[in-house]
Amino acid sequence: MKDIALYHLIVNGDKLKEVLLSLPGDRIWTPPGSRCIFRKDALGRSILYWKSEAGEFFIKLFHRLRPGDSRAPYMEWLRLHELRSLGFNTPEPAAFITEYDGLLNRPVRAAVITGRVPGYSLEELSLSLKGHMPPQVVKVLSDTVAKFHGLGFRHRDLYFSHLFYEPSKDRIHLIDFQRVYRAKLPGADLYGLLRDLSQLMYSASSFLSPRCFCEFRRAFFRGYFKHPIIPLRGIPPGLVLMLVEIKRRRIARHDNRRSRGRSAVK
Repeated sequence: MKDIALYHLIVNGDKLKEVLLSLPGDRIWTPPGSRCIFRKDALGRSILYWKSEAGEFFIKLFHRLRPGDSRAPYMEWLRLHELRSLGFNTPEPAAFITEYDGLLNRPVRAAVITGRVPGYSLEELSLSLKGHMPPQVVKVLSDTVAKFHGLGFRHRDLYFSHLFYEPSKDRIHLIDFQRVYRAKLPGADLYGLLRDLSQLMYSASSFLSPRCFCEFRRAFFRGYFKHPIIPLRGIPPGLVLMLVEIKRRRIARHDNRRSRGRSAVK
């Protein structure tokens, strides 16, 4: 009910703060003097951007939050700040908004607003290059993922769509931190690390040609294993590759079953 809705607002940047705080409470999701833009990515998916006098931003909406989901949007906001403080390239945090039900006093909707991510997703890049991936991009990617894992982080959605390459600065940007966590004991979380790597390899096999995928995998792990990653100490690289490949094939089988299920429903 809009007449009893309460809002919790966290903002980075004075200009954006002026825009958001000048809005009436019932218009905070459709700001006056601004417009929402839907852009298509390389796969035809709609991405929501918000254009206002403060600039252009990406909006990630969390609709119909259940009690158990209420922390997920705020954890994404916190992870954005934590990863940026550690030197990772992530979208610039702009604002975090939570809408509360005034009667039940619980969050019902939230949004994380960030600056636009420069560059291209690895999905878009691989499609534009017809199934190929430049060696320099693979090198930067392996260094970024190794650093991420070396500090104990696990992404849990490490697919090409969540990795952006910025050619002008030769760097990788990470996005989508809703499921990211940091292991208290990095050396004990081999499972999460293997899951990330298998998701990345599955994504690569889906967008790269078979020959390029083999080259990508070889170059990626050559760079990745150069970094001291605690959970992998004492484990032969060949065994890691075998475990990643087993999990990659499981993901592929699971996605194939889902695709067949969706086709049957249609």
